Amino acid sequence: MAKLQIVWRNPNPVKHTNRWYANPMSATIGAVRYVIEELVGDETSICWAIKTSLEVISGTERAA
Repeated sequence: MAKLQIVWRNPNPVKHTNRWYANPMSATIGAVRYVIEELVGDETSICWAIKTSLEVISGTERAA
């Protein structure tokens, strides 16, 4: 089996722009959702897309 190698590196790597915020959950008392978003787009439009999120419930040892 042939060994894999990187034969070409992108001279202009893509720079990812991220932002995060905490969103208090109004339906659940003591719960906060932390969201990380990434700026994505093409030639015509750009928008923020959710990359990942973590929900923390205070008073417990659980995260969802």
